[in-house]
Amino acid sequence: MLIKAHYEVEADIPENIKENYESRDGKYYLKVEGIKTQADIDAVKKALQSEREIKAELEKELKKFDGINADEVSKLQQELKELKIAGKGNNFQLDDQKINEIAESRAKQKIDIITREKENLQKQLESISKEHENLILEKKTNTINSELQKCANDIDGFRKTAIDDVLARAGMFELAEDGKVVTKQNCGIAPGMTAKDWLLETVKKQTHWVEGSNGAGAGKPGLEGGKPAITNPHTAMKELVADVFK
Repeated sequence: MLIKAHYEVEADIPENIKENYESRDGKYYLKVEGIKTQADIDAVKKALQSEREIKAELEKELKKFDGINADEVSKLQQELKELKIAGKGNNFQLDDQKINEIAESRAKQKIDIITREKENLQKQLESISKEHENLILEKKTNTINSELQKCANDIDGFRKTAIDDVLARAGMFELAEDGKVVTKQNCGIAPGMTAKDWLLETVKKQTHWVEGSNGAGAGKPGLEGGKPAITNPHTAMKELVADVFK
């Protein structure tokens, strides 16, 4: 029987496995140890999209300050210092010194406000950019771990206790441009191998990862003549296994 990752309502959960589900956000999710669920990955994607939108808004705000620099501000202050306004008629003349002082004070006040606002926006943008990078890294890590776990579960008799050994090697993998999980350059093995190919090759040496195997793996449960057996005979992985071990 296939086990669903989550149910919308509690009544739909079969009684014999109900204890394996927990309630979160009004839904019921399968409790899984050591790996992110699809719901967790979706939450990361949603947060990542939100961070992208905030970052775009901050960048838009910062564009308002394009062209403002220290030299121009200094020039403006100098021009204000030299500014003189005089009133004509009825022998009335304004106090040039006081007018200049008022103009300089108002200009400096506006300049200080603009400078502080720009600095605050820059700090917010830097913070958002850092969070954005962390979310991208978390998404990649979740994708790699999920793919490694899936490939391990496709091997008949693969020990649950060996899953941690597989995930410990997640640092050897990266996401290709097409979104596939493949081995990195300079990681000690051939680069560009898919997670499936790598696991099929590795399990030949790490035969203790499979139930009933003490080393050689020949004729043991979970291994067919020293080869990892695939639980689902209709998957493409079986064809790959048959090709690799023929």
